[in-house]
Amino acid sequence: MTDSLLSDLVELYDYDDIHGMYKRLYPTDYARNAYQVEMSYRTIKELADVEDSDYTIHVSLSDETSEDWENVYGTKGSDDFERYVLSYQPWSEWLGMRISVKTMNTYSVAEILSYCLHEMTIHGYVEDDIKEKRYRKLKEEGNTGEKPLSPTGKELYYDEIDDEEEGLADLRNQLKYEIKSSSESLDKPE
Repeated sequence: MTDSLLSDLVELYDYDDIHGMYKRLYPTDYARNAYQVEMSYRTIKELADVEDSDYTIHVSLSDETSEDWENVYGTKGSDDFERYVLSYQPWSEWLGMRISVKTMNTYSVAEILSYCLHEMTIHGYVEDDIKEKRYRKLKEEGNTGEKPLSPTGKELYYDEIDDEEEGLADLRNQLKYEIKSSSESLDKPE
């Protein structure tokens, strides 16, 4: 199988096609945030702008711990040795990323989309919240520019937000989606 852009897969698969796989792979996240996960995927699917990206998405079994879990990371250009955290990248850039041939040959499309969706929303279910967290992370590192985040050697997977703050953020995100959904339904002619 040849490599594809993430946008190609997102275009072919609706949320209904992947939610069962997402629920199986991430049961805790799904139980707590099913609505936000679905709204995030629908938002990603509706994005009109797809940015060209030099990153290639890889999914592979992690060898970092004794637990089995899939690692989603990016490589840039032809350098497969330096791995990049992609979780803070804009969703429009994610859509322009290629998926490695090895990933396409190893995982089903529903698995790839589920792993990518989880990675894309690990810092929040609304892109503006993720951008804010990215800016804070870069500022903490002394960088307010737009250069890509550091290789995965740095621990950028984990937020420093405690459970209470995370719960409030989830509630805020759900309210944003409900307001957006109700305003969209009011805009539709009957």
